[in-house]
Amino acid sequence: MVQVGNEDGPATSGIDLIVGFGSSAGGLEALQSVVRHLPLGRPIAYVIAQHVSPQHRSLMAQLLDKETPLRVVFAEDGQTLEADTVYVIPPNADGVLRGDTISLLPPASGAGAKPSIDALFLSLAALFIMTRRHRAVALAASGVVAVALVLTGSRG
Repeated sequence: MVQVGNEDGPATSGIDLIVGFGSSAGGLEALQSVVRHLPLGRPIAYVIAQHVSPQHRSLMAQLLDKETPLRVVFAEDGQTLEADTVYVIPPNADGVLRGDTISLLPPASGAGAKPSIDALFLSLAALFIMTRRHRAVALAASGVVAVALVLTGSRG
């Protein structure tokens, strides 16, 4: 079960929208195409979880950085989300959102891809439901199939 932590208090990072991306190990090309078109100068933070081997030395941040004017970094535990930044969850960690920060947790034991896209998406949904401070989008890409869930807080 994903624990989302303490989301009380006002948003301090100036983020209005959090976009979570999840992809299979073969999703690099799709992610490169997506980040190429992300807008600059908006109050949006992006978080990517891509299934990779826990022992894999990931170059994801460096490869995506070449495709966008946004800042692209590997997420660090306790890091505050900032606008115009793409955070890549490192291999062998699950990334969850807690308020305006990213927490990196040891991956759940047992079978399953790491990092867990489920953990990221569940924490994103919980953050939205519990705080209503942010709008949220979750996008999962697997092969030629993409599914998006948009949480806006509006009733229309």
